[in-house]
Amino acid sequence: MAEDRRKRKSKQAIEKAFLELLRTNTIESISIQQISKLADINRGTFYLHYVDKYDLLESLEDRYMSELKERVGVPNATLKNMGAENFSNFIIDTIIDFSEKHDAYYQAVLSTYNNTNFETKIEKIIHEILQIRLNNRTHIGGVPVSYFISYVFSSKMGLLNKWIKEGKQIPKSEIKRYLYELDKNGPVTLIFNEIEK
Repeated sequence: MAEDRRKRKSKQAIEKAFLELLRTNTIESISIQQISKLADINRGTFYLHYVDKYDLLESLEDRYMSELKERVGVPNATLKNMGAENFSNFIIDTIIDFSEKHDAYYQAVLSTYNNTNFETKIEKIIHEILQIRLNNRTHIGGVPVSYFISYVFSSKMGLLNKWIKEGKQIPKSEIKRYLYELDKNGPVTLIFNEIEK
């Protein structure tokens, strides 16, 4: 029991140190020595848990993606019966709540690590949810579903990433409103509505 607790504490210390280093360094420039020193462990302890720093990163990503999948794992019938606003808010809330719960990880990924892999994994999860809602349609308004989802997801993540990078100065409720407004009316419609005022 004490050994399990010790292992858990070591892993937590390694993860915390790694995320701290990742905020100011590229993954390529981080050494196991740096992680071990900051985590106050020896290199041997690191290798008891992980093969290398990439294994550590993948382990974190897999754990967080598994949690995100669990969060969005509402019954299919519930998803299919959601109206547009509820569905949009469900997706937005899920991503915002996830980013807040794992703020250290999210900040680190946004700061220096090429977060394409991370975002691709989130997009895949969102794609699965949308396919349930879309009853496996292949096109939306003449656009292939995969392109449509890529566009919608990228715009949402772009706005959320900007909000997070700027220190979340705007209240979460406002960000949600912006995202829903953009979802509902689209950027081009909003631009021309503004021009025509």
